[in-house]
Amino acid sequence: DQEIEKNTLKAINEAEQVFLSKLFTTVAGNFPDDAFSVESLSKEIGMSRPHLYRNVRHLTGISPVAFIRNLRLNKALGLMKQRKKNITEIALEVGINNPSYFAKCFHEKYGIVPSQFAV
Repeated sequence: DQEIEKNTLKAINEAEQVFLSKLFTTVAGNFPDDAFSVESLSKEIGMSRPHLYRNVRHLTGISPVAFIRNLRLNKALGLMKQRKKNITEIALEVGINNPSYFAKCFHEKYGIVPSQFAV
């Protein structure tokens, strides 16, 4: 599994690595902002939406919307493992204001609802 990751990383050139790093940093810096969207990301990155879409899709295999959502859910999972906050607080902290939408997305990604994970 790590060998696959190494081969994938070799296929990414330096410019693509810089772009991915900027993507991760930009999205992570805007976690609490529920209004942060693909439009916001494209403005902060300095790239048109179609160009951003093509680059993100090419490098990750998913759309920018899915990329943002996945990073938010990964952050939420990390926060849930710490067991310091309740599910609603975590959802808000990662920029998802609707608890039922958060539960739906979490279930789709991890196969369990957040309340089951928190037990």
